[in-house]
Amino acid sequence: MATATLAIDIGGTKIAAGLVDDEGVLVHQAKLPTPDGDADAIWAIVESLVAEALSAAGGAVRGVGIASAGPIDQPAGTVSPINIVEWNRFPIVDRVSAIVD
Repeated sequence: MATATLAIDIGGTKIAAGLVDDEGVLVHQAKLPTPDGDADAIWAIVESLVAEALSAAGGAVRGVGIASAGPIDQPAGTVSPINIVEWNRFPIVDRVSAIVD
């Protein structure tokens, strides 16, 4: 399913990942509670969900969409969700790219 798109939703109570096929059908989904703790504990949940989705996609996706509360600094690729204070200027784009590429 190399033509799937990976969607990631990072929220204060849950983190979710899914795969959407060419027809817009959700073909994989998983979610876990957002942990209390430091930035690395939260990242570990995102990383595990992305790895699971990539496995379901056969190891490759055509693109990634990331949803997060703001502020979002698109040029820098960082998020500072007001509902996840541990992620101040968290380099989400670089972290996800390192797994997906």
